[in-house]
Amino acid sequence: MCLMSLLAQFAKADVSREISQASAPIAEGVPEVALVRLQALLNNNLPEVEWRAVVEKLAEAQIAAKQPQNTLILLEDIRIRDLPWAKFWRAQAFASLHRWAEALPLYEQLAGDEQSEFRSAAAFGAAEMLRALGRRDEALKKFTLLTHDREWATQTQLRAAELYIETGDASSARRLLGETRPTSVANPAAT
Repeated sequence: MCLMSLLAQFAKADVSREISQASAPIAEGVPEVALVRLQALLNNNLPEVEWRAVVEKLAEAQIAAKQPQNTLILLEDIRIRDLPWAKFWRAQAFASLHRWAEALPLYEQLAGDEQSEFRSAAAFGAAEMLRALGRRDEALKKFTLLTHDREWATQTQLRAAELYIETGDASSARRLLGETRPTSVANPAAT
């Protein structure tokens, strides 16, 4: 019995390593390579937990590879549809397809979840969707909530300044830009 348990642990560690190796090209800027590798893993007869982990990384790779339609199809599976990461990647796919009204409720749901690892990214996504829908005042409020988030501060301050400029409030834009301490203008999560 102990031997079976030990073998199961090794197998699980091996699958986790395979998932990690297969998804590494996403961070390296070549999500298309990750797509091929992750799809090959997905075609194996994986246990449920590992299957979900592969699907999560595959959805991320599809978004990075600008394949949002494929992401929507992938995430229709009833086994994952209501998981937070599936909602986030579905929202990202809708946003990529300019289907802002469909992305907004998903982002808002995740942004309101105190336990969600996607909370800040989803709040930023919700603000972007509100902005795209022409709801500038609501978008500005959401951006303002993120100005103290270390990861999102610079990007949200810049977006808020843009909104102030769009609405003709140059003094607020100037004030906000004066407070901005950019370290990088790179987008921490594509929307």
